[in-house]
Amino acid sequence: MDPIVATNCQYALALWYLGDVQRARATIEASLAATDHPGTAAITRAAALCHMAVFAMLCRDPSDARRHAGAMLALTSEHEFHFWGALAKGLLGWVHVQDGDLRQGIETLMAARDEIAASGARILATYILAFLAEAHLCTRDLAAGLAAVDEGLHVAESSLDRSYWPELWRLKGELLLATAPPRRQRRTGPIRRDDRDNDCDWREAEHCFTRALELARESDAKSLELRAATSLARAWQARRRAAEARRLLAGTCTWFADAPATADLLAARDVLSRLPTGVRSAAK
Repeated sequence: MDPIVATNCQYALALWYLGDVQRARATIEASLAATDHPGTAAITRAAALCHMAVFAMLCRDPSDARRHAGAMLALTSEHEFHFWGALAKGLLGWVHVQDGDLRQGIETLMAARDEIAASGARILATYILAFLAEAHLCTRDLAAGLAAVDEGLHVAESSLDRSYWPELWRLKGELLLATAPPRRQRRTGPIRRDDRDNDCDWREAEHCFTRALELARESDAKSLELRAATSLARAWQARRRAAEARRLLAGTCTWFADAPATADLLAARDVLSRLPTGVRSAAK
């Protein structure tokens, strides 16, 4: 891949992680435009399309992701770029899931995961495994989702592919939270075993969200911090800890006050709007 285009593509994704979505978009679009001429090497064009599709995915824009990943798949198939083709399939699998075609999405993601593993490469494998975990969460196959996310965490922890590390922890929290029904009202009498088990699931899920938040903050990944804070605020709200949830999410949303209204920011503001003001947190 052309080193200048490669550097600018990586810079664009870094800007997204840092929370500067507007500059990230301008940078990635300029990088892709720089490859749109006959003299560009196919591998450079394919890699730029991949970064553009990843950016669209990060922005939760299935339409743009479909367009760029589709063009990437056609190009990689023509030139037999197997690794980049596997990434294209993974991104298209994510698109299928966002469109509600869960069966096709999971099949495509599993094929992409296997092709990347067969190539011996690990870069961006964590993204595909995160997509797969999210897909299984949508189908409520929580055991499969946890297996996918744990595989992704293992890759992140044993390699340098850690850009999506906080998101993997957040997804693990969402999967664990889905196994624990909403907390029942306090009642007198002995605590039953299933109540203790549910509390354990909740505590483990909250630990995962907190871990995601810590990792995002350590790397100044404000966009992933926003996602983690939103998930943790939802969990705290369900646990009657609305005051803590509001403090956490209000502070994070304030940082994005002048940012474009992305899907993640709109979701965070929606959760914040549902949190009551002037309340004290209940005891844990």
